[in-house]
Amino acid sequence: SGPNIVGKDTVCDWLRAYAASLAPDHSDASSYVRGIVSLLHRDSKAEQVPIVVAQDGRAARVLMLEVSRVEIGSGQQWLHPAFEHRRTDVNAGSGTFAEGMSLTWEAARITGCKPASSDIFWRLRSADGGPLPLMKLDGPSASASAYRAFWHIAKGLHIDSDVYVLADATASDGHLQAVGHLREKIIAINAARSSLSPYPPTLIAAKDVSADNLATLRTANSWAEVAQVGTLDELIAVRSVTVQAARDYLSYLADHSDKTPWYRNGKPVRFSEVHITPFVWKPKPGYSLLPDAASADGRTEERDWRPAGYNVSVADREAGPRLERTRIQERVPWHDTFRNNEAITVIAGGPGSGKTSILQWTARTMALRGLADLEKRTTDPDDVDWPIQTDLDAWASLAGQPVETLERAAIDSLALVETWGEHRLKALRQFMRRRLTQSKANTFFVLDALDQVAESRVLLLRERLQAIASHSRPEWPNEPDSKSTPCSLKLAQEIMSRGTKILISTRESGLRTHHQAMSFA
Repeated sequence: SGPNIVGKDTVCDWLRAYAASLAPDHSDASSYVRGIVSLLHRDSKAEQVPIVVAQDGRAARVLMLEVSRVEIGSGQQWLHPAFEHRRTDVNAGSGTFAEGMSLTWEAARITGCKPASSDIFWRLRSADGGPLPLMKLDGPSASASAYRAFWHIAKGLHIDSDVYVLADATASDGHLQAVGHLREKIIAINAARSSLSPYPPTLIAAKDVSADNLATLRTANSWAEVAQVGTLDELIAVRSVTVQAARDYLSYLADHSDKTPWYRNGKPVRFSEVHITPFVWKPKPGYSLLPDAASADGRTEERDWRPAGYNVSVADREAGPRLERTRIQERVPWHDTFRNNEAITVIAGGPGSGKTSILQWTARTMALRGLADLEKRTTDPDDVDWPIQTDLDAWASLAGQPVETLERAAIDSLALVETWGEHRLKALRQFMRRRLTQSKANTFFVLDALDQVAESRVLLLRERLQAIASHSRPEWPNEPDSKSTPCSLKLAQEIMSRGTKILISTRESGLRTHHQAMSFA
């Protein structure tokens, strides 16, 4: 045995794990061996959080703590097999680094109704993805960051990214203590943050810091959101600046969509107080609407856009035979229709028919759903429902690229940033752009009043709609006289598979006067 050498007993356990991974039943193996089998089978998901370590005489360094959760276990924590050879490094000096990991895992897993029965494997990695440098780790300065990660992992929750915790969580009474080398660690975070994430970071420190360190924290306010906490509960309650910006946006949008111009007994009437959940009539699956256009299996490929009450007696002769068969329809909630319908939906109707109300209700419903998921921490922020609402004319009137102008139109229309800090506003714009350009599932474009777009901007609007439907690529042409091809059926199917939905409202006259704007669909 010696430094950075794996013991024989550990190697034997690894060999047992390899053998057990090939066997149909390995329930009689030890918890450690069963955990390694899960790692070999890739049954565990690895989460990473940043930690910052400093040694006397050396610059502080940002590392990544990687934690893999194994569902079937006994509530133990282990050093990852790929990091076993560094055991002496994390037990250097007083051994409080590894001890801090054990204490915080035990404290995190027993919070709640019952202790977590899952096991975890942890290791340290270089923040830049390269090999981990040689270092001897001692002290409890990473314990609070580990506790925050362990708490989420033990409960199967999502961990906010871009959060740096600079505190000691090993006190027996649960209060957080200050750590050494705070200034050097903050300098290391500032140097590494832009290469790790485009979002503003969140720094969490203990409340009982010295006057000099307090001045350092205030200096960090210029590039990070800083929070000081005193207990483990306060530590868990802090969210990243990006998640907080997303929560505030969704909350404000839901509240904004709940307002009406009406008053009753001198008090404003909320939209949720008077709105009735909309339903729509949809053709019942499996029934042909157009008998003359039926395919070989009896199903119909062609759509009949005429209303169910269409009067054949006053229609032209050519249309009459198409309605000889009675259409069988069913009444379904609008919300289900919108989520499961085509990627692009147009709501057309006369003045006062409720077009904007449906858009308003849809945006509010999606905002509340996304907000609930963020509050529960069960979903990655990239995957929560995310409505982007604006007037089409307001968007078309802005100069710039499609993504940038839609982002500005959606955020500025809410007027919510007047009281926001610089970091939160930057985080929201970055997150909004990410949802626009990557177009992950559950992104909803709620676009009002096509008929009110100035005719001189119709072609420009078409280009912008096409760009958004095509992953919002910034290189799409942005001028009214530019050349482009309409969105293909293949691309529309790709949009549907991603879950992105575009909802547009217009008066019926707008479909005639502004039909060029919709030619991309």
